[in-house]
Amino acid sequence: MPATFRVTLVLVFVAGLGLGASLFKIFAQQRPGDAAREQAFADLAKIEGSLKSFPAVAALASESVVSIKTERTVEGGFLRRREDARGSGFIVDESGYIVTNDHVIADATRIRVVLPGGEELEPKLVGSDPATDLALLKVEAAGLRPAKLGDSDAVVVGEWVMAVGSPYGLSNTVTAGIVSAKGRSGVSQIAYEGYIQTDAAVNPGNSGGPLVNLRGEVIGITSAILSKSGGYDGISFAIPANRAKDVIEQLKKSGAVVRGYVGAKFADLNDELVRWVNEATTVRVADVADLRKKLRYGDASGAFVYEVIEGGPAHRAGLRLGDLVTEFSGAAVASVPDLKERIARTAPGEDVEVKFLRGGAMLSATLRVARRPTVSR
Repeated sequence: MPATFRVTLVLVFVAGLGLGASLFKIFAQQRPGDAAREQAFADLAKIEGSLKSFPAVAALASESVVSIKTERTVEGGFLRRREDARGSGFIVDESGYIVTNDHVIADATRIRVVLPGGEELEPKLVGSDPATDLALLKVEAAGLRPAKLGDSDAVVVGEWVMAVGSPYGLSNTVTAGIVSAKGRSGVSQIAYEGYIQTDAAVNPGNSGGPLVNLRGEVIGITSAILSKSGGYDGISFAIPANRAKDVIEQLKKSGAVVRGYVGAKFADLNDELVRWVNEATTVRVADVADLRKKLRYGDASGAFVYEVIEGGPAHRAGLRLGDLVTEFSGAAVASVPDLKERIARTAPGEDVEVKFLRGGAMLSATLRVARRPTVSR
C-alpha cells in the first residue's frame, strides 16, 4: 500500500514536575458525564501517585544509558572507505546485556560501547531482529545499573516522557516531551511498527536510547523521526517496551526471534485504505463510511485483508481479499498492529480460530500458524 507520509523518515543515529491534586480539581470542575473525560480522569489517577521529578528521572535513566560507536566499510566505484557512526543503547540487566536498534549496528565491522562512567568496551553481538529494529549486545563489566522496563500498554497519550541518548555524539543528553500518540504505523519499512509517538526532541545519535516515563521506567526505545529537514521536527517514534521484552528474551536464548505467520497482509479502515481500494480494485468508495456500507461491515472493528499469499495458512483457511478479521484466537482485533503482534507471538504449528466478516455475514475458520520467514535488512 502507498506510504502515508511524503516526508523523510530518519533513522536517528549519526553516519520537578508534579501532577497533584490541583490537576484533579481542574478535571473535576469540567462537565460531568462525558465518557472520554471520565476515562482520562481514571487514567490520570492510575499514574499520578508514583511520579518523580524531571531531575530525579534524568539522574536515574542516565545511569543505564550508553553511547555506541560503529565502523562500517563503504564501497563506491573503485573506492573503499571507513564510515564512523554513533547511536545509543541502555543496560537491561547486571550481567551486561544492552539493547539498541538493529539499524545502529547493522553491517558494522566494529562496535564499541561507552559506559556511563566513560569506560569503552567492545561488546559481543548477541543477536539482532530487523523486523522490530532491535538488537542485543553484551559487555563484560562490573557495577552496571540496569534500567527497568515498564508496561508500554499502560502508557497514556499526553503523559510526560523523557528521551535519553547521544544526539550527534553528545552523551547523556536528556530531552522531555509528551506521548503524542500510540500505535502509530505506516511511517517506516520495518515489519512491526505500532510506535509510541512523542514530541521529545530526538536527533541523529538518539537511536536505541530509552524513552522513559516519570516513574523512571523505560516505556519505549527511540527508533526514528519524521522530518523534512533531517533533524528534529517534533515527531519522533519509539518501539514499545512490551514488544522489546519478548525480543530481548528470545535473543538471549538463541540469538534469533521466531514468530508466527499467516500469509496475509492487513490494513486499518482509514483514508489510505480508501485510496488503495479505489486504485487497486473495481470497488469505488467515497470514504471509510462508504467502504463500510458497501462491504457490509456495519460498525465492527477489525483488520481489512488486502492480500492473501497463495498456499499460505490464511489461503488454506479460506480468507480472501476484502474480509474484515474481527477476532483472532478468541480475542477481538482492535487494529492492524494489534493483530500483527498477536500473530507474531503465536507459536508456529498452533491452530487458532479466526472470525471475519464477509458480505455482512460473520464467518469463522481454523488457521494453522506457520513460522514467519526470516526478515532480511
